[in-house]
Amino acid sequence: MQSLENLKNPLAEQKLIGTLLKISPDMKESERMRMIDPVLNKLSPEMFSDPLARQCFENIVQLRAIESPVDIELTVVSMDYESTRQVIGWTQTYADGDLNQLAQTIVLCHSKRTAINAIWSGSDLDSIVSSLTEATEEQFKLASNDLESHSIKSIFERNIGSFGDPSQTGLETGFECIDSQIGGLPYPGITILAGRTSEGKSLLSLNIADNVASRGKTVAYFSCEDGEKSTFERWETMSTGITRNDAQLEWLRCENGGISATLENATVQGAEASKDKPLYLFFEKSPTVATIRKLCKQLYKQRGCVDLVVVDYIQLLQPEGSKKAEMRYLEIGRMSRDLNILSGELNCPILVLAQRKRPENGEDKEKIPELSSLRESGDLEQDSESVIFIHRYDPDLDAVIDPVEQYRMLTIGKHKNCPRNTTFKIGCDFEKRKFFDIEE
Repeated sequence: MQSLENLKNPLAEQKLIGTLLKISPDMKESERMRMIDPVLNKLSPEMFSDPLARQCFENIVQLRAIESPVDIELTVVSMDYESTRQVIGWTQTYADGDLNQLAQTIVLCHSKRTAINAIWSGSDLDSIVSSLTEATEEQFKLASNDLESHSIKSIFERNIGSFGDPSQTGLETGFECIDSQIGGLPYPGITILAGRTSEGKSLLSLNIADNVASRGKTVAYFSCEDGEKSTFERWETMSTGITRNDAQLEWLRCENGGISATLENATVQGAEASKDKPLYLFFEKSPTVATIRKLCKQLYKQRGCVDLVVVDYIQLLQPEGSKKAEMRYLEIGRMSRDLNILSGELNCPILVLAQRKRPENGEDKEKIPELSSLRESGDLEQDSESVIFIHRYDPDLDAVIDPVEQYRMLTIGKHKNCPRNTTFKIGCDFEKRKFFDIEE
């Protein structure tokens, strides 16, 4: 006879509780409803063999019943110190489980325990058969539910309403040359914009952010390198069309200093056009992904949505205190995965800037960039939905163009709907801090 102890799985129960408490506070309500509530509906407290896990589950169910946030503080508020310490340990150790799989394991173990208890208690034959049948049906019911959720029929039914909807392809950047190649920034997921120093990646990302915000979309822009003053000067020039040098010359031409009517009008018009744009600039030196997540969640609560996040740039991010690795590329890999998760939580694209390696000795300096040229790449190319390189190598000329030229080259290093190494031009006016489409 199989022992009841062998049909208890406290580890699965602890993993489920740890996962629920860890991910619940960070999820949008729609995601919580889709992922967590069906799991809670499958389970009941008596299915748990571990007393502490059972108590946690009861508290979680009560919190959901009153539509209160499911977090660890509210769940353990009535527990003693030792119990609280154990639950916190579950969130730190086990918070990476598959909720559906864990729920299936818990239900199955409970059904089998119920069947064996019926046999041991000397119940009549009908009760024993009923318990065994219930255990078997529960096993196949859960398995079939998992299969149905992944069947092509169910996927087709869930997505038929969005088929052909342009909003479902990606977030438009405002540049036809980019959008026509990749269909906008894909989401959820991260897009890498990589380039060497002074090739224009920061300015291009700011132009994209401005284009998106001009359509009333909420944008969070994290400048980890440039300070507030330098970023404002770029923004001022983009908005007014007047360079800093032109502004200084205008100021000197005026009697007794001051500002000319032309410059004043341009400045006022630029400020008027920019004041209602939902573009939020954050100047964080060496932030962690947790800091970015916290600020994005605050902006989400304030605005009701976040449509684009820009991070300039990933090599300047710092890992969490407990996640420092010996090799920098491992840290970059962890941070890219964390940004990917954040993109899913916000349901928006994240544009992540990255540095390219400088050519090594003996390496051909004049060529189209490859994914291998990503600096400290970690798993960047694996975690990203698309990779775009900005550079000055023109394959038509087979040469590197001069920095003063009014265009740059973009190369699609990775995208599911675009051939790798597709290369095209984008116009740029660095004096006016503007990128633009080139008509060919």
